[in-house]
Amino acid sequence: MAKLITTLAVVALAGFAAAQSDKTKFMETLNKCQSQFNVDPSELELMKNKEAPTSDKGKCLIACIMEEGGIIKDGKYSLDGSMAFAEATFSGNADNFAVAKDTALKCQGEAEAANAANKCDLALEITKCLTKYASSLSGAF
Repeated sequence: MAKLITTLAVVALAGFAAAQSDKTKFMETLNKCQSQFNVDPSELELMKNKEAPTSDKGKCLIACIMEEGGIIKDGKYSLDGSMAFAEATFSGNADNFAVAKDTALKCQGEAEAANAANKCDLALEITKCLTKYASSLSGAF
């Protein structure tokens, strides 16, 4: 599967961004979300191996992380949050930043078209979109 199969896999394996403070922030977010949803360790291992979550708890964990990162806001995909994430993560790499911005725009349309039943299903749809368009990102993941 592509490098960006889940936000969890991306940041858990290589860091929220290049800076150590962002990795620390991500780990705090992961711990907070994990304590809220208590995802089975075997499913966490699957996600670390770049496989999509299969349980509702796994999807909701991803949604929680996306909310904390600003990618989901008020139960919907946030283009502003996604652009801010792209800038914070890739501003030092023009090629990755261009791909991330383009991906954010494409995923806005796909997230809206998916008409997900809830934010957890939305997180999975966003993940699928990120996988489709951001697989060429390098350096941060």
